[in-house]
Amino acid sequence: MAPAVPPTPQIVHWLKRAGHLLLQAPPPGLSVGKSKDAQGNILTIMDKAVQCHIVNYLLDASYDFLIVGEEDVAEETNGACQSTFPEHIPPDKIVAIIDPTDGSKNWTVGKNFSITFALQKADDVIFAAVYFPLTHTTYVLDPYLGMTVDLETFSPTFKTYDQNDLSLCYGFGRVLTKAQEGEFLQLLNDLSPAPVDLSRPGCASASFFEVFTGKCDCYATTKERWTNIAPLYKFAKEMGFYISINLASLNKNEDFRMALATPEFAGKHLCAGTPLAILLNI
Repeated sequence: MAPAVPPTPQIVHWLKRAGHLLLQAPPPGLSVGKSKDAQGNILTIMDKAVQCHIVNYLLDASYDFLIVGEEDVAEETNGACQSTFPEHIPPDKIVAIIDPTDGSKNWTVGKNFSITFALQKADDVIFAAVYFPLTHTTYVLDPYLGMTVDLETFSPTFKTYDQNDLSLCYGFGRVLTKAQEGEFLQLLNDLSPAPVDLSRPGCASASFFEVFTGKCDCYATTKERWTNIAPLYKFAKEMGFYISINLASLNKNEDFRMALATPEFAGKHLCAGTPLAILLNI
């Protein structure tokens, strides 16, 4: 019988083997003449292949998890993996949460992307892992080893707050008009009397680690999903960063707006009623 939760080295091995699929497959690129529909089909095929790879590992090892992934692979997995969270989940049931490619469009152009994996029980994420295939780097948080990078202890860095030296990551998803995007960027620029260093990594995991490693004050986004944010949420909470998610009330099947930030930045710009908090529904 398999243990209740897979050992960390085993999960890391699974993620690296799944990542090998993405590294072996030639990225289609965005300038090779393929239509957007064709690009989307390629991304979906790769996402499904990676997700099924991880699901099969879980099934082969006989873990009795409810499995939820970003892609709909119910047919490919004989119903073993769902693409939505059931309305009622028994409190003692462990849910395995998979995002096969966080930043899938980044994969097409050789930019940073990740594979994310989490285990959730009731309203607690009990295990979190993020693997970046391009750098072969794995961040893990488990109950026994704590926060590690490639199984070595990882300590976060908090960027010192300076209103004249703000550095922010942001994301739009595909939910804003061009006019709304402009208003969002203007709001971010207005947080400081000095020019704000703005960057758009195109991958939530990469954006989170810009904050975790002291390079950015905040990551603000208008579109995320729980399937890729689950492990990142766990990292943020355990390391003492501010994250604007109430897990008890979160609808895990809907997109949401959110912010990750240092406590200093959050205390000044993400309190109720501040412009950024209003825009992000905080």
